Amino acid sequence: MRVHLLKILFALSFFAFPCSTLFPMLAHAQDSKSLRDSRGVRKSILRRLGRALKRGKRALKKNPCRAKDAFDSILNAQNELPNQTSSWRRRNKRSFLRSVGKLARQAKRYKGRLRNSCEVQKRLEEHQSEVSKLQRARDAKNNCEAYQQIDEAEKKLKQGPGISIRPLPRAWKKSYSRWYKRQKRNISRKKGKVLRACRRQWRKLYASGKFPRSCKRRWRPRSRRQRGELWIGVDQPAMIFVNNEACGTASIRTTLKAGRYLIRIASPTGSFSEQNLTVLVKRGSPTVLLFRPEGKSEPMGMRTAPNKRQDLDPPPRRRDTTVAITPEDPPPRRVAQNDPTIRTRRAPPPDMPEDPPPARKTFTPSDKVEAPLWIGIGARFFSRTLYYNDDIFGELSPYNLLMAPALALQMHWYPGAHFTNGPLAHIGLVAEFSYALGLESRTPDGKTLPTSAYQLQAGLRGRFPIGPISLMLTAGYALQSFQIDTKNPANESGLEIPGVEYHALRIEARAYWAIHPRIGLFLGSAYRVILGAGEIATDAYFPKIWIGQVDAEAGLDINILRWFAIRTRFQFNHYFSSMNSQPGDRRVAGGAVDQYANIDLFLVFRL
Repeated sequence: MRVHLLKILFALSFFAFPCSTLFPMLAHAQDSKSLRDSRGVRKSILRRLGRALKRGKRALKKNPCRAKDAFDSILNAQNELPNQTSSWRRRNKRSFLRSVGKLARQAKRYKGRLRNSCEVQKRLEEHQSEVSKLQRARDAKNNCEAYQQIDEAEKKLKQGPGISIRPLPRAWKKSYSRWYKRQKRNISRKKGKVLRACRRQWRKLYASGKFPRSCKRRWRPRSRRQRGELWIGVDQPAMIFVNNEACGTASIRTTLKAGRYLIRIASPTGSFSEQNLTVLVKRGSPTVLLFRPEGKSEPMGMRTAPNKRQDLDPPPRRRDTTVAITPEDPPPRRVAQNDPTIRTRRAPPPDMPEDPPPARKTFTPSDKVEAPLWIGIGARFFSRTLYYNDDIFGELSPYNLLMAPALALQMHWYPGAHFTNGPLAHIGLVAEFSYALGLESRTPDGKTLPTSAYQLQAGLRGRFPIGPISLMLTAGYALQSFQIDTKNPANESGLEIPGVEYHALRIEARAYWAIHPRIGLFLGSAYRVILGAGEIATDAYFPKIWIGQVDAEAGLDINILRWFAIRTRFQFNHYFSSMNSQPGDRRVAGGAVDQYANIDLFLVFRL
C-alpha cells in the first residue's frame, strides 16, 4: 500500500509546480537541474509551451507586453532544455527537442510582428501617469499656482508621449484616443474654474498696484485683438521696470499690447536681488509672474524664464502663458546708463524678440517626406500628336493618336535614409519605365500597321526639405521611342511617318508639398538636351535637324496605409524641332511638333 501511495505522489509531483514559472521541473531531489526521461514529463512541457504560445497569440491585439513575455518564455525554454535533457535517451531527446523547436519558431515569427510595441506601450503608460499626476496636483491655498500646474498638465498632454503609436494594436490606439479626449475635456474645464478662482484671489491680494499713465499709454493696445494681460505679484515691496522704464510698484495687474517685454524687478530696500527676464505677453489668457524672495521654496510647475546671457543651451520656445521668477541665479546689477566709460547693451524692443533656438528634432520615419524605398506599379494612358510646318512637297504625313494603354513602373530609392537623417538621406536614385500594350496604327484605308512605343528614365536626385515642402533636382538619362512599320505591305497608301528614338540628357526640378499627413501634391518641369533622334535624323529625312524638348507634370499622392499609397499624375512632353532643310534635299520642311500627354495611376509600396 505504501509503494502504491508513493508512486501516486511521485506522478502528481510533475503537475503540481506553480504556473508562473515554467522551468526547471524537478524530477529528482538530488539533481535539480535535470529532467526525468518519461512520457509524462515530455507531454507536460509541450502542453505548457503550447498554452504559452496561445496566450501570446491572443495578446497580440490587446497587450503587446504580455505577448512578448509569453514568447520570451518559449524562447528561453528552448535554450534551457538541451542542458536539462542531457541524460535522456537519444531517440526521445531528438523528437522532444524537434517539437520544442517547432513551437519556438512559431513564437519567434509572432514576436517579429510586435517590433517595438511593448516599449511604446510602456512609454504610453508613463505619459498617462505623468499627465494624471499633474492634473491631480492642486494647491488650494494658492489658486494661481494651481492654475500654473494645470497649465503644465495641458502642455504635457499636447506634447504627447514623444513616440509614434503606430506599432500599437488598434485597441490600444482607440483606448489612448478616448483617454486623450477625456483628459483634454477635464483639464479645460478645471483650468477655467481655477483661473476664475485665481482672479478672485488676485483682486484680494494683489490689487493695490497700478501702472502709471505714462507707461500705460506707451504700450496701450490699439484694438481688442492685440490686448494681453500682465499680472506681477511680489510678497515684498518691489519696483517694476518695463523695457528699462519705471512703471510702478508691485503688485500690478494691467492690460498691455501683446508682445515681448523686458521686465526688471528690484527691491527698494535691498532685501532681495533684482531679477531680469524676458516675458511674452499673449492675448487671451493672462501672463502671471509670481516672485518669491530667497529662502522660500518654489512651487511645483513654476519655471524661470530663460536668460540668454547665462544659459548656454536654452530650452525650446514653448507656449507658456504663466511664468514664475526665482532668485536662484540672480544676474549682475546693471551699471548706470549715463556712464560714458562703460558700454551697456540695450534691451531688444518688443517688436523684435530674441527667441531661443528651437530644439533639434529627432529622426523618426514619419518625418521623412518620402520613404527610403518607393516602388510604384500602375497603368498609363497616353496620346501623341505629330505635325509639320511648311511641308513644301506635302510628302510628310501627320500623326494623331487619341489614347493608348501602357504598363508603367517607377522607383525612388534613398539609401542613406535607412540609417541617418543627415545630408546623405536626401541623395537618391530614380528610375521609370513604360511600355505600350497592344498598340497599332490605322491607315486611311482602314488597315493597321505594327507600332511600338516605350519610355525609359534613370538619374540621380537631390532633395532639399524646407518644412512641409521639399525641393528636388534630378539629372539623368532619358529615352523615348515611337516606331511605326511604314514598310509593311499593308501600307498601300504610302504614309511617310518616320520613327523617333529620342536619347537625351534630362534635368528636372520638382516641388513636393505635404499639405496633409495623408495627402501630398507635387509639381515639376524638365528640359532635355537631345543627343539622338533615330530615323527622323537620318539622310532619308532631315539629317541637319535640331530638336528641343520641355515637359511638365503635376500629381497627387494619397496615403492609405503606412506602407501603401495611390499616386495620380498628369505629364505633358513637348518636342519642337527645326529641320534646317537645304535646297536639293529630298524632303523639305520648316519644323515639326511632336507632343505626348500621359495620365498615370500608380499603386505605391513604400519600404
